[in-house]
Amino acid sequence: MDVTIIVCVITTLSAIIAPVVTEIVRSRNETKIKRMELIYVRKQQAYQDFADAYGRYRDRPNTGAFEADIMGKARAAMILSGAKGQEAMSAFCASLNHGFAESDAAFETAVSVLSKELQSLRY
Repeated sequence: MDVTIIVCVITTLSAIIAPVVTEIVRSRNETKIKRMELIYVRKQQAYQDFADAYGRYRDRPNTGAFEADIMGKARAAMILSGAKGQEAMSAFCASLNHGFAESDAAFETAVSVLSKELQSLRY
């Protein structure tokens, strides 16, 4: 077989295979990026809902509906957070029975941890 024919076949196969491989790699990367964006948005919304619920709870602490709301939002944020976030959220939930001084401090800690988790997802 002639060398030019072999080179021609290799070149033709490369021209056919290279775009397919490139498209597969690009598609996978695009899917990963989209998944990360969706996770980021869900976490951000859950964390924001938690912070808003605590603000409402702080305004009216003796209302059972607000207590249920803050606990529900805290659980939603806890489910989406990592190990450190879950630990901070657990400490926050436990602090709700010990007065505002302790719950405010636990809230600040939880928000700080959750914020760091969001920042780590972003970059």
